[in-house]
Amino acid sequence: MDFLSCNLLLVSGKGGVGKTAIASALALAAASSGRRTLLAEYSRTDHPHPVFPCVTGYEPRQVFEHLYLARIDARQALKEYVRRKMPLPQLYERFLDSKTLTHFTDAAPGFEEIMSLGKLYDHVEEGGFDLVVFDGPSTGHMETLLRVPSVTTAAVHTGPVHLNALKIQTLLENPARTRVVGVTLAEEMAVREVVELLGFCREELNLRTAPVIVNKRLPQRFTRSEIENLKALKTPGHSGSASVPPRHDSNVILRRMIDVASMRYEFATLQNGYVESLKRSESLCIEIPRIVEHPFASVQQAEAIRAILAEQQVV
Repeated sequence: MDFLSCNLLLVSGKGGVGKTAIASALALAAASSGRRTLLAEYSRTDHPHPVFPCVTGYEPRQVFEHLYLARIDARQALKEYVRRKMPLPQLYERFLDSKTLTHFTDAAPGFEEIMSLGKLYDHVEEGGFDLVVFDGPSTGHMETLLRVPSVTTAAVHTGPVHLNALKIQTLLENPARTRVVGVTLAEEMAVREVVELLGFCREELNLRTAPVIVNKRLPQRFTRSEIENLKALKTPGHSGSASVPPRHDSNVILRRMIDVASMRYEFATLQNGYVESLKRSESLCIEIPRIVEHPFASVQQAEAIRAILAEQQVV
């Protein structure tokens, strides 16, 4: 299951499932193995990366050995294309920065998607990277994004637009080079969306998918009989003296512990049901346990996920 041997990983999932953390861990795993890796994020503005200690800009920036960060921006890609392909590109600078162009590109169907994929293609083919991990948009937008090359080649039959869309589509459809990685939580809507995305990629777009990554999985620590036995424990009333606050009473503490254990059991059982439902559609799943996060330890979190993937012989 070493899908990191590909050249392009397209990572997506419902908002809030931890997609960026998983994409970062996959990029870190590839870089740790010595592969020159780019983690590319879908964004229009420079900003501090939520995991790595670096500002993500349009041009790739090295953050660790073998690991680089960049963002994918359609308007910046258009400017770059004009500078590379048009004679006297400085004549177009004012127009490229104008609100008129911004309004046009916002309204033009598929413009942002095809330019973004074109930049992603350049990173894969010309950037000198062994692997590009694309921290893509959420499931619905990802479907639109991946649909654009095939729609473009069907609608435009000649010229540079057709050729560029065909090159992108050929890269996406190459099973040895590109995989779509779905990320989900063990929750109903998240599972439904990732199953729909991956099914769409395989059946409609002829793309190869990787195992689904189930993030923040809560391990089941108790059996049903253990929980029932805990609930059956009789805790007599408060037996402490007036000088001992009720919150320190051992029976109160025991009852609270039983309640927490019961809630954990029910939540893990609920997650089990959603994972079983997922496995009926996606036979290969990778489960990442819930990791206690520190607000300033995002890199450590990504490293912990990378280590878990390595233990499961995924990377």
